[in-house]
Amino acid sequence: MFTLTDSTASGPRAAPSPASGGREGVGPNGALDDAGREKEAEIVLRKIIDATDHSGHRSTLVRLLARKGRIDEAVEVGRPTFEYYDCGNHLDWAIDLLVEDGWPEHALALLDECSAEYVKEHLHSVRSTRLMLLAKVGRHQEAIAEAAAVPPEEYNRDVMLASLLEEAGRVDEALAVLRSSAASDGRCALAEFLIRQGRPTEAIASLPSVSAQREAREARSRCTEPEDPFG
Repeated sequence: MFTLTDSTASGPRAAPSPASGGREGVGPNGALDDAGREKEAEIVLRKIIDATDHSGHRSTLVRLLARKGRIDEAVEVGRPTFEYYDCGNHLDWAIDLLVEDGWPEHALALLDECSAEYVKEHLHSVRSTRLMLLAKVGRHQEAIAEAAAVPPEEYNRDVMLASLLEEAGRVDEALAVLRSSAASDGRCALAEFLIRQGRPTEAIASLPSVSAQREAREARSRCTEPEDPFG
């Protein structure tokens, strides 16, 4: 159904600016689509995209193709934007379409095509998506190993690892990760985990008191206050 092709993008780029006054889904293509004349709308959209590389019209065409079940074509229309660094990037959209269509392995391959520069600039997002996709294709142990290799102090690491362990049925290990987590969201994640496990009393007890939460906020505030160079 879906054939991967080589990406020609060499690194993050800005999406071309929409034409002055242009709005997504507005114009002859939008009118044709609304009238049920999808084939004509598709032709018009492709001509506009070829001539202007208009990101709004590209989005409209991706939606049109996805709505018709032509997921592989929708992905290819979005492909030229996969390494843009602004809102014109369709990579996450393409991955979602493939996952929803039952092709997580193709979504993973698409993500793995990203350049090293793009991955470095979007490390947290790419890593989180990759771990999710590894789990969806049944590569749980690989996902857990990659999550465990992330430094504990990095944002969302413990919650991410615990979620993967829980999904793999390793509940005790997931609980241990959350109980030992020093992350700011660790306590809330622990409470949610205990509720899912049918242990509401423990969940309530795991939450910090109001005074403890206030002290934690004040401590974080002190840490983020800039030092007085003349103090």
